[in-house]
This record gives sequence, C-alpha cells and structure tokens, in this order.
Amino acid sequence: MAALSVLRGYVRDELGELTAGRWSDTQLNSWLNRGVDYLAAEYYRSKCWKLLKPMTHKSIYTLTTTNDVENNDTWSVFSIINNLDYWHSAEDGGYDLPTLVTNYYGFVKAMLGNYNCEEASIDEFHRLHATAGEYHPATTTPYITFWGIDETEDIIDYSSGGTYIPKEGDLLEEDTATPLWTAYLHKYNIESGTLAAGTAAGYMMIHTGTTLTGAAAAQTIDVGTKTDICTLASDGYLAEDHGKLPYVTFRPAIAADTELSFWWLEDPDTMSAATDTPSIDVSDELLVLYAAARAWKADRNFDMHASMWQEFNQELQKKLQAFQEVTLYSL
Repeated sequence: MAALSVLRGYVRDELGELTAGRWSDTQLNSWLNRGVDYLAAEYYRSKCWKLLKPMTHKSIYTLTTTNDVENNDTWSVFSIINNLDYWHSAEDGGYDLPTLVTNYYGFVKAMLGNYNCEEASIDEFHRLHATAGEYHPATTTPYITFWGIDETEDIIDYSSGGTYIPKEGDLLEEDTATPLWTAYLHKYNIESGTLAAGTAAGYMMIHTGTTLTGAAAAQTIDVGTKTDICTLASDGYLAEDHGKLPYVTFRPAIAADTELSFWWLEDPDTMSAATDTPSIDVSDELLVLYAAARAWKADRNFDMHASMWQEFNQELQKKLQAFQEVTLYSL
C-alpha cells in the first residue's frame, strides 16, 4: 500500500490540483481515513480476509472454570485478546501490568482445542441448551455466541461476607455513615467458597459512581439496606478499563481447561504522518476514488461526484468478488 503522502498526490491528480490549492492535506487525510473505515466495513461484511490482513490478530487464551464471568461459561473479549487471566494487585508481586488494548473491531473465527466454533446468534443460542437432537452441542461441534458489553472500569477483590447475591447494577458503597466511594456492580466472579455459606471470595468488575481509589485498609461493602455483603481487601483494587468490548459464551459448557484460539480484527489505524500506510491491503485506487468523490461532493460539483462515486462502486464490487472467501462446508 502507498504511503499517505503518495495517496494524497493521486487524489490531487483526480481533482486536477498539482499542489495543495482548493483542499488542504488535512482535508484529504480525513477523506482517505474515512475511505479506510468504509472499505474495512465492506471487506468485513463480505469476508475478504486477505484485504483485512493488516488488521488481523490471533490470540491464545486458556478457558478455565475460574476465569469466566459469574461462573456461567462467559468470558470478556477484553480478557481473551489481552490473554489476561485477571491480575490482582495483591497477587502481581509488584510487576507492571502489560499494555492492555481495547481496539477490537470484529470477530473472524475461533477454535476450542482442535475444533472450529460455529457462531450462533443470541436468538439461536437457546437451542444450544438441548441435551439431544440436531442442535445438541458437543466437544467436536462447539458453538460461540456474542452478547452484551463489558462495562468494567475497575476491579476489586472481595472475600467473606453475607449471603446476598449481587445483581448487575447494584450500587456498592463503603459501610460507613459517610462513604468515601460508591460504584456500580457490573459482573462478579467467585473463585472460592459460596454465597449461600457466606464464604465466597473472588473479584467484582465495577464502573464507578464517584472517584474510586485503593483502600488504605480493608472495608466492608453495603448494597442499600444489605450491609456487609463482602469485605474489600486493603490492596485489592485495580484500575482496568475494558473499553465496552463484547462478551462471548461457549457451548458445550467448559468442563476443563481448554485452549481457545481466537482470530480477530483491530480497529483501522488513523493515518496522519506522511509515511503512514492504510490498514487494508490492495486498495490504493479505491481509496483515491473515494476521497476524490468526497472532494467533488464538498465542492458541490454533483456531476463529478456522481461519476466518481459510480466508478468507485464498480471497482469495489470487482474487488469484493475477487477476494471474497468461500466457505467449503465439506471441510
């Protein structure tokens, strides 16, 4: 792919500008970046994976029954793409956390062990609870579905408390007459014990209602009139924004440690430096046509815009037909 400065030159050729005149470099940059976003969406919809190669990543993550969410076979894409088995401040031994990314664009494919996951929509997912029949999931025919968003902004460690079962959206607050902080519960995980016995311990994913800082000493937590539902560890606070990425659920249920291979796309990079290149492959001409069409439209030359936009769409359809990948069901 050509560098940004070269692409701008090509656009100016289409507009009849030898040097910056009617349109600035900044304006052309904006249209070229919008073109990348537009084409990435079209390529993704049409499964043109080779054209999206610069955006493609693969993550390996071990699914266990202790790193899911609410112990119901659900995981956050945030944890998967960062290969993150929740780090707790009390357990990290002073090591710095890795740089965590939230620039997730979309799902390509997944494998549980050696078996491909079939993607099921949330409307279809109820069928996967069947214990027999056509839709009965098995280890050799696993399913994956996406639902909801991970609203986590912080994580707190908790231990022994009452038997109240926390609910998403509960307002947590310090058990004092004048709480120093409040936060809304998003999800929780039980790593040991049970709520019924008042011995549960694990971590809560929260989004804050007020500024939340690490506790200087252990604190008990209330939810409304339910007091002392659990105890917050004195060093059990971790700031971690999950970027509202989706959750995934698997069927059959994960009964033992299972390696997940997860192919995904990151967001396209925004080009700004002259040497930057687009996050999509083999698309220079399409980007030039897209940007030139936008320039003619902004100039209110609708005849030139219509002509350029028609050429752009004709070339786009050729590209999609040439690179769209066919699924071989026999495999």
